[in-house]
Amino acid sequence: MENSAKYLKRNDALLLLAKQLGQKQAFTNEELLKRLNERIIAWEGGKYCHMGVNKAGVDCTKLVAMIFIELGIFSGIDDVFYSSDWFLHTSEEIAINELARHCEKYLTNEYKHFVLDYDEKILLPGDVIFFAMLPNKPCHHAAIYCENNKIFHAINNLGVCFAAWCSAFWGNRARKIIRIVK
Repeated sequence: MENSAKYLKRNDALLLLAKQLGQKQAFTNEELLKRLNERIIAWEGGKYCHMGVNKAGVDCTKLVAMIFIELGIFSGIDDVFYSSDWFLHTSEEIAINELARHCEKYLTNEYKHFVLDYDEKILLPGDVIFFAMLPNKPCHHAAIYCENNKIFHAINNLGVCFAAWCSAFWGNRARKIIRIVK
């Protein structure tokens, strides 16, 4: 409980500001959550392809962006090249920074975003979670948190799929959350 109190001190200022501005977490809207689930199911079973942007092949961050475009949350996406092993050659949080930049550039007028420190206790459907899959390396994997303790992502050997949220595996690698608010 003490860790939870520390977390609230760090991140609730942003959430409180969102509430004061009359904004709510985007996916608490029943209709939008239903549409998110429909889009996720439509993408399920797709292939993984580094830098891909369609159902024939997509990577983890482009999957998030494409689903958000389909929902009308993003108005577009940049086609910026990055090597498949970029995270081995830098300590910079490129994946988080790029999605945050996309939020600033392409979020439609009714939406805002917040980058939060990871805490499993505050996960909500629609949150984008960033993972550092290797020790002492930047985050280089992203997934959408879904209902029923699952994440949805595009991953190299499995393609576009659900994974059970397992704190021992995913929780130990999770670092940041991007939350979209309306």
